Amino acid sequence: MSNPEKVVLILVGLVGSGKSAFATALESHFPRQWRRCNQDDLGNRAQVEILAKNSLRKGLSVCIDRTNIDESQRAHWIRLAHEFPGTRVWVIFFDTPYEVCALRLQRRTSHPTIHSPEMGLSVLSRQDTLMEKVLRC
Repeated sequence: MSNPEKVVLILVGLVGSGKSAFATALESHFPRQWRRCNQDDLGNRAQVEILAKNSLRKGLSVCIDRTNIDESQRAHWIRLAHEFPGTRVWVIFFDTPYEVCALRLQRRTSHPTIHSPEMGLSVLSRQDTLMEKVLRC
């Protein structure tokens, strides 16, 4: 059964901010309506795009589970949504404090691409610097 209204939901936030937990819960609670499209699981943005388009063709809404920090990243998913007339675009910004993200990363035991707490903290630091630049503009 397809949904009358499709949505491309773009998640934005630092690593460890809760995006994947949210996206996983959304898909789990509404499996006939939502598909989680996660780059960590799929390997690259092209695979996320393929899953998103295939899901939208089937009448599902998609949750783009990536950091999507800068405007060009979000614009890519907005253009994709426009390929499917009538598809709405929603954005959720996870404004999780840096310290909370860091604590979560230190406690992570498994992640497809971040293999140690030190690696996670390094990624978080780089993303935080980028986020600060984006928010100042």
